[in-house]
Amino acid sequence: MTGMAIYAVLAGLGFGSYLAVDQALLSEVLPTTEDNGRYLGVLNIAVTAPQALGAAAAGIIVSVLGYAALFPIGIVISTAGALAILPIRSVR
Repeated sequence: MTGMAIYAVLAGLGFGSYLAVDQALLSEVLPTTEDNGRYLGVLNIAVTAPQALGAAAAGIIVSVLGYAALFPIGIVISTAGALAILPIRSVR
């Protein structure tokens, strides 16, 4: 139990630090400073929606195809996501 508590603290600090830096970097590449709130709202939805939908999709996959199917499907989806960002060359 102690190990899990230490892990939770370290993971929370690490992920919180990542999110703070991520938001700062995202605000640097937005087109206009007047609309930063709107754009950051859209970006937050883009970050959180896949996490929520992924959990729901995993539940459906496990109940229909079984737990073993979850990993190959996850690999295919992850590969598709990686390939989707290949055309991005730079940020304006």
